[in-house]
Amino acid sequence: MKKQKNKNTVLGGLPSRLKPYRGKIALMALAFLVSTLSDLALPAIMSEIITRGVNGQDMNFIAAASGVMLGVCVLGVGSMIAATWLLTFVVNRIYAELSREVFARVHGMDYTLFNSMGTGALITRSASDIEVIGMTLQMTLSSFVSIPVLIVGGTILALWKDVYLALILFAFVPVIGGFVYLISKKMRGLWKKSDEYIDRQNSLVRSRLIGIRVVRAFNREKTEEEKTADATREMADNIIRANVRSGLISPVATLLLDLAIIAVIAVGAVRMTQSQILTAGDVLAVIQFLLLIVSGIVSVFWFLSMIPRLRVSLNRVDEIMTAPQIPPAEDLGEPPFRGEVRCEGLCFAYEEGAGNALSDLTFTVRAGEKVAFIGGTGSGKSTLVRILIGLARPTGGKLYFDGADSALMSGQRIRSNIGCVLQRDMIFSDTLRGNVIAGREGISDEEVRSALKDAQILDFAQKNGLDYEIAQGGVNLSGGQKQRIAIARSLIGTKPVHIFDDSFSALDFLTEANMRRALSERLKGQTQFIMTQRISSAMSCDRIFVLDGGKIVGEGTHEQLLRSCDIYREIYLSQTGGAL
Repeated sequence: MKKQKNKNTVLGGLPSRLKPYRGKIALMALAFLVSTLSDLALPAIMSEIITRGVNGQDMNFIAAASGVMLGVCVLGVGSMIAATWLLTFVVNRIYAELSREVFARVHGMDYTLFNSMGTGALITRSASDIEVIGMTLQMTLSSFVSIPVLIVGGTILALWKDVYLALILFAFVPVIGGFVYLISKKMRGLWKKSDEYIDRQNSLVRSRLIGIRVVRAFNREKTEEEKTADATREMADNIIRANVRSGLISPVATLLLDLAIIAVIAVGAVRMTQSQILTAGDVLAVIQFLLLIVSGIVSVFWFLSMIPRLRVSLNRVDEIMTAPQIPPAEDLGEPPFRGEVRCEGLCFAYEEGAGNALSDLTFTVRAGEKVAFIGGTGSGKSTLVRILIGLARPTGGKLYFDGADSALMSGQRIRSNIGCVLQRDMIFSDTLRGNVIAGREGISDEEVRSALKDAQILDFAQKNGLDYEIAQGGVNLSGGQKQRIAIARSLIGTKPVHIFDDSFSALDFLTEANMRRALSERLKGQTQFIMTQRISSAMSCDRIFVLDGGKIVGEGTHEQLLRSCDIYREIYLSQTGGAL
């Protein structure tokens, strides 16, 4: 089991992700190798120019060596350009593949886990956390050849020039390493906290943007701004503290490097006076090698300082990559439902809830019957809808379709047999036609117009055309238009069962009456569930169930419930002005 889990993580899958690009990675490594060797060759050539050319006053040698030096520079720059292009290509491709995979995993995630993580956290993990992984991968690929060659090659060349000067370098490396270790040790907790506050900030900003009209209508801008500001301050505080710690690496390393250079010059000057072997060119070369070696070492330590944040991002993305997925449906080929729905002692409780949202619901809806569930806010209507369409499973009792236990059916099969308009209608940034079709293939314009006609919005389509562009969230539509488009979307195709979850609340009574007549004709013989708070929406149904506190407290026709159910009578009187 442990081995299987590792295969699903980002790090465990990295070799397979890199395998298609192994040719480009090999060319990239070769280009980085050539560029690094060019960097190492330049100080050696400069040393010879000073020693043989300047000291020996040999202009021919200076000219020839300068030409070689220019050629090495051109070769190094060209190699670096090629290596950078290949590196960018490979990293961006893997970044895109990982983003697509994470996006697909989020779409297939279990609904309970999706809700527990929250949209804000999923956005952060799908964006900034993957960006951290991509940035670290870029640093790794750009360094796995050049840094070892730079450090090892520079050390060998420095020892070749002068052993005593090279030993100065080794005295400073442990000091830099120990300093970076102390910095990075406390950074992981800071990055973890900052990412958590980024999640919270995303959630707050998202909810504020979605409810911007309500916020403004009730003058709640200041309260919402304070909520966001608190999350932003906490996030910024952790990020600043982490960045301050990581930012200390460069100046401290530079200070230690400067001290090493001073030591090299001082020791070199002494050794030049004591020996004719060491020259000024050698001292200059050792200083250049020292700069190259230390830059490589600082890059290594900088990478090590990124590991705390990388580990946090990997863990957060791995939670998505290893999250339970909705299993693929294997029963989509089964015959369609006839339309009978039966509940026996059905109960449901949310994980974070204190009690049951639904309790002991027992009812049978015959195929082709039109029933209404009426109740106030919080009575359990939308929760029942979620269970009926397979977005949630009962925590107690049974739900049957045509006598078959829904627990043995996939959610995909259930939803393929049910047309549903949810309480919160979703309108996409697309054309009017695209919003009605919703990605389904083989839908003709005639079918779209027929659905729009029965949804009482054909006049809008005739005036603006099916190619009318709808803005994100339907901000260029009224509430009633959005509801009617969502209803038209559910009418495409033939479904044995239809559910309307408070789907007529934004319609005026005349439009609702016209739509009820059109739907009764169109959906004749198909089972209909009307979840509503309106008496007018429930009166025409074959039977009405009254929900209160997650329980059925009344069942019957309109006339029967007026006589037998106090709650139904109160709803009726409150909506009709007190006349029976």
